Amino acid sequence: MDVKAAAKEAKAYVKDLFHEEIVSRVQLEEVDFDDSKNVWVITVGFWRRPSRDTSDPIAAMSRIIGPHSERSFKIVCIRDLDGKVLSVKHRWVSDAE
Repeated sequence: MDVKAAAKEAKAYVKDLFHEEIVSRVQLEEVDFDDSKNVWVITVGFWRRPSRDTSDPIAAMSRIIGPHSERSFKIVCIRDLDGKVLSVKHRWVSDAE
């Protein structure tokens, strides 16, 4: 797997995994390869809005008050050998970055 294939897989996986949160502008942020584990470590950023779940009172209230979005970042680890996604973790970003 090359860097382009790994990045494409990470973005597609994040879009699919978080589809209920109305994600948009999914963008590649960082790519790293961990030689010791043969794993791609890819940071993907996107804008997201509240869930589409109509039974969720907070999501319903958000739609009444008005839509809001927040930027979110996820670290996707993909095994190089077979392209399997091993994990998706939240990447916390401080104001200092």
